Amino acid sequence: MKKILKKLFGAERAARHAPAWTRVAAGPLAGCEFLLPKGLKGWSGAIVQGVYEPELFAALSELAQGGGGLYDIGAHVGYVATAWLKLGGARANCFEPVPGNANVVEETLQRNGFATQSRVHRLALGDSNGACTLMVNAQHLGKTSMAYVREVGGIDRQEGGKVYAKAMEVPAQLRTLDSFVAEQKLPPPRVLKIDVEGAEAKVLQGARETIERHRPALLLELHNIDAAVYCAEPLVRLGYRSKLLFKAEATCAFRWDP
Repeated sequence: MKKILKKLFGAERAARHAPAWTRVAAGPLAGCEFLLPKGLKGWSGAIVQGVYEPELFAALSELAQGGGGLYDIGAHVGYVATAWLKLGGARANCFEPVPGNANVVEETLQRNGFATQSRVHRLALGDSNGACTLMVNAQHLGKTSMAYVREVGGIDRQEGGKVYAKAMEVPAQLRTLDSFVAEQKLPPPRVLKIDVEGAEAKVLQGARETIERHRPALLLELHNIDAAVYCAEPLVRLGYRSKLLFKAEATCAFRWDP
């Protein structure tokens, strides 16, 4: 990540933006370490203070009490996977196609003592299998807009792609969750958390068999009303019911239960 920042901003500005390993000061995750941007404003400061997305955290806490596995799809810096395991979940399979983020997730889980209970899969999920291209804007790594799969699309692309004016193309692998679960013989999920920059409906299409067979709870972070409608339609057909967890300026989160 430091090399990417240096390339885009120069050495001086890259040093100012370089993230650092930081301990959570309060709340149920107190003592856990995450790689967070300097300054600790916004989402990173909320993590340290133990107040990040409280509604999502409460849902995770409730669901983790039953143990079982989390599929963390769009794992970012490993916050959700770490929270799941800290709160009582048994295991976590993390899906993160951005190479730098995947490295961070692995180290985060190791630093927090969860390496043996987790796996990080360096691929993107969607509704097909094959090679794909990530559009990555390093200026926004660690923020809500980081990367999307060009072949699948994403919220920033739908809005005109302004955030990705300086995006870099990064080759990656695209898989359906159903095919990957069968190939790797992954244990069944208790929860699917999906936050993939506008491709959530495509991920659900590629996960239909897994959802039908194991009936996991789903935690979906979405970016516009279209995404909410596209995700709701197949889940309603499968007998799922929804609850709005929170609505922010650029994001809303839903919990879907079978």
